[in-house]
Amino acid sequence: LFTNAFRLDVNGTATVEHDGVAVRPQIFVEAGGELEVNRLDLNGGELDMTDGLADINGILDINTTNGFLGRITGSGTVEVLTRLDNDGEIVPDNGTLVFTSTAANPWNLDGGANGIVNASNGDIDFNSGGLFDAFDGTMTVGVAHSITFVAGWEHGSGGVLNLNGGATVTDRAEIDGGAMVIRGDINVNRFGELDGVTTFYSTAAVSMPDADDRLDIGNSTSDTITYNGGTFSGNGTLVQDGDATVTAGSTVNISVSNFDFDGDTISDTTIEPGATMNITGSGVTDAHNGVITIDSGTLNVATGNTISIGGGFPIFLPTPWTMAGSLVFLDNGTDPVLTGSKVNITGAVSVPITGTGRIEAPVEFHPGSNTEITSASDRLQLNGLTTFNGGSFTGFGQLEQNATATVISNTTLNVGVYDWDGTSGTEVTHINDGVTFTINSGTIDDGVGVYNGTVNVNGGTLAVNTTAAWGMDGTMNLNNGGGGNPTLNGQQMDVNGTINATGGQSLVNAPVSFEPGAAVNDDAGSRSSSTQPPRGGGGAPATARSSRTARRRSTP
Repeated sequence: LFTNAFRLDVNGTATVEHDGVAVRPQIFVEAGGELEVNRLDLNGGELDMTDGLADINGILDINTTNGFLGRITGSGTVEVLTRLDNDGEIVPDNGTLVFTSTAANPWNLDGGANGIVNASNGDIDFNSGGLFDAFDGTMTVGVAHSITFVAGWEHGSGGVLNLNGGATVTDRAEIDGGAMVIRGDINVNRFGELDGVTTFYSTAAVSMPDADDRLDIGNSTSDTITYNGGTFSGNGTLVQDGDATVTAGSTVNISVSNFDFDGDTISDTTIEPGATMNITGSGVTDAHNGVITIDSGTLNVATGNTISIGGGFPIFLPTPWTMAGSLVFLDNGTDPVLTGSKVNITGAVSVPITGTGRIEAPVEFHPGSNTEITSASDRLQLNGLTTFNGGSFTGFGQLEQNATATVISNTTLNVGVYDWDGTSGTEVTHINDGVTFTINSGTIDDGVGVYNGTVNVNGGTLAVNTTAAWGMDGTMNLNNGGGGNPTLNGQQMDVNGTINATGGQSLVNAPVSFEPGAAVNDDAGSRSSSTQPPRGGGGAPATARSSRTARRRSTP
């Protein structure tokens, strides 16, 4: 049946039904033509829009009859007054199928959970009205095509969304429009995009199996992303263009080969109390230039690759990532934590409110970075291997060194307290040849101002400028490897531990007081020079025979 450019008005119900034998019955609503009907039942039959108008004053019911799917296809406009029930398929062809309604939620696109919506060869635009319920059917978008839900939509936990795009952004397969809720499966083939405010739940599972698969979430930072859970996996690329929040108590798992954490838009991420964001794929695509706020939650960036060596024994090789924006730790009852693979800090780190921030991952601070521990009640714990490659460290709070530290470029700590030997009291610091490590802190311990760890001054310079004399009850190794002379500058050092000088001359320019437990060991080729007179315990000048003079041994 063809309307041509005329109007067909049915004052009742029109039924287009397949008898299972003949060819599929069809109604063609052509350009300039109109079909107006109180109710339309497509029982295995087809409504073929060829740029015309179908005006359904009641219910549009699409059913499977005698093994044949009822279908709406073509391009044009379908107006539905009451509801569309889709137990068949909606398949645009060579244009856009536009659905409009004055009802609040008229679009029952999955019918009894079997409905198919397929935009492989055209676009679909639901430009008014929302979904009747969550979509639990199968939805497919093809190369350079889109489905638009102006009023938003919900992808149910039993639904499947296939985004089968092309190789470039212009060929993307796209879901567009209002706010969307994702609870089901999404399969990405090449370039796909969710363009709008998006919320993921724990049942959401996004798969990008191949290296050329890519999913962009959002098109700007205002296309906010909420992770109430969800899993992202595969060998493709996930791009987070919208500002993201991992909600309190939720866990989101992102395990893709490439995760563009801040997207093309420089997006921000907030991890709320009790929430965890696991990034466990091959790597973060590039430096993160946005703001990451860990608000009593956990960020685990455990990126890397597993390789096999002899006998197929697997070894995991972590992949570092770079924080070039701002990393903010907020303690609202539970320590905020950054853990996983090594992080290179080239931007800013801050602990701006009362509490403790913890970096459990290996960390390297680079020139130009800025770490601020604002108030005296704030604390930043460095619990992973630490590399000081420069940067600024300021504030009235406490920097706590709970792992081995290596100083490879000139670095100055201007903080209230530097708990140098950490909670264990045994941490080790290496100062490289030609490098100066300056500690400008009120004290070098959160207790009695005594260092119990091991510091290796390997041809570099250690300058400790505390408010009062500091105690060296651990081990100081002054190692001259033929480069610079290991040097000690700054405030008076009260030695009750061991100083070992090896390899050549060492310079001690700071005042030194040798306590009863002090020991100084020089090897045969070493010589320690001091520009300050040694002092015995209590500040009295030490003498060679004083009971408070350090024990001094030379190793042949």
